[in-house]
Order: sequence, then C-alpha cells, then structure tokens
Amino acid sequence: MSTLYGLVSRNSTGQNDRSTQIKKELVELFNAQTLFYRKGGASKHTQGEIAEFEKRRERVRALFAELKQAVAEQLLL
Repeated sequence: MSTLYGLVSRNSTGQNDRSTQIKKELVELFNAQTLFYRKGGASKHTQGEIAEFEKRRERVRALFAELKQAVAEQLLL
C-alpha cells in the first residue's frame, strides 16, 4: 500500500521502504530550514550558515526527485 500525500509506502512484507526513509529525512530538513528563517533572513546569518542552508535545499530537491521515482516505480507494480 502506498500514498503519495502521506509519503508512506510499505513493501509486500509490511516493512518500511525507502519512501518512509525519505519522509523522515525531509521532515528533519524542513525543520532545519524553518529554524533558519525563524532566526532571520540571509542578512542575519553567517556565510557558513547560508552554505548549510543551500546544501539542505539541494538535498530536499534530490529527495523529492528520488521520491517521485520511487512512487512511479510502485505505481507500475
């Protein structure tokens, strides 16, 4: 069973699969990105903090691409 909106997917044995791992990582990344904005805009952060923000943003994009692929593969099953 899988759902795109819940980002939860289970394989035939009922164990969590990669989609669930992606969901967990996305939640952590979104929390970190939200904290960045709560502390203020880019002008209130060091270059290192901004670089970390950019890395997280790229990771979010990569995870969504991976999730899209995983969902597409499961729909074919």
